Amino acid sequence: MKILILPNDDNDELIRSLCNNRIEHTEIDFYDAEYNAHLLPTNTSDTLIILDCETLFEIFKSNVSIKYFFDFLNVKSNRIWIYQDCDSTKCLLNKRQKCILKNINSKVIHANFSIIHDATLPKNSFFHNLVNINSFIRRTSSFVKLPTIDKDIKKQSNARSFLMTTVLKRSRPHRKILKKYLEQHPELSQDSNLIVHKSLKELNKNYIGEQSVVHHWHDGHPSMSLYNDFYFEIVPETVYKEMYFFTEKTVKPIATMTPFLIVSTCGYLKYLRQLGFKTFDGIIDESYDDELKVENRIKKILIQVDYIQNKGAKAVYEECLPILEHNFNHLCFLSGSYEYVNDKFFREHIRAH
Repeated sequence: MKILILPNDDNDELIRSLCNNRIEHTEIDFYDAEYNAHLLPTNTSDTLIILDCETLFEIFKSNVSIKYFFDFLNVKSNRIWIYQDCDSTKCLLNKRQKCILKNINSKVIHANFSIIHDATLPKNSFFHNLVNINSFIRRTSSFVKLPTIDKDIKKQSNARSFLMTTVLKRSRPHRKILKKYLEQHPELSQDSNLIVHKSLKELNKNYIGEQSVVHHWHDGHPSMSLYNDFYFEIVPETVYKEMYFFTEKTVKPIATMTPFLIVSTCGYLKYLRQLGFKTFDGIIDESYDDELKVENRIKKILIQVDYIQNKGAKAVYEECLPILEHNFNHLCFLSGSYEYVNDKFFREHIRAH
């Protein structure tokens, strides 16, 4: 089988995995200047083309590129995969991409179009309705990589209660709801540092804290000047519906041994446990994870914030220490095994075709 890959930065990990497995591939740009469109080859068979989400979007802007796309798929032995190292599932859930996927699902003949997901799909996921499109789940995400920790992990003797720094870049619906309820109950924010939606230009010390090492992606690396100064973190994850998306927002409290309350998709804590992590049920009430409506999940989370404040964040934190140590060690394990698991995924799926 010939493997053709669009040359871009989103494929770095894929290309490394193919090289690790000694799987031959060719990087090729399908853009045709005459038609101002991406034209997939139509005179080929037994070929796998791996595209990213943005290229799929570009293809469906042009009638001529759409024709080439389906002509390629009409050859039974040909395959198309949609893959990118990060955010592939999330990118495919916008309104435009959903319409494209429904179009493909209705027209594909041989079920030879597949999506490589970087998130786990719940039972009611949109993707499960695409009966002619294959969905493959990578069991580990690139976000499991252990971030740089530039100081000892040790809470200060005068540490404060809650930290929340993960809502800076984009004001998503669940973050707006969380912000609204926090504003209605300012007593819950006492002795805390809650950084709510601001513009990208306001990446400052109040958000990233002090970092002795300058990284190109501040979000991906915890500032120990922040994490050592707080006992708990409220984590508004990237998504709150349609997928279980494990990102650096969850990784940072695990890597810094900080207990967390997470606003995410219903069942997200169960998903973390399936990955091998432990959560804090029995120390705090985690029934919020079962609430179907995000607003109800947030209300229950804030009840637990109140409980922790009343009992004492330090006391509750100390109860969590065995779980925190387990989670840190498990994150190290996943980080160390990530490349092997990633290589194994692509080796098995490519050779299966």
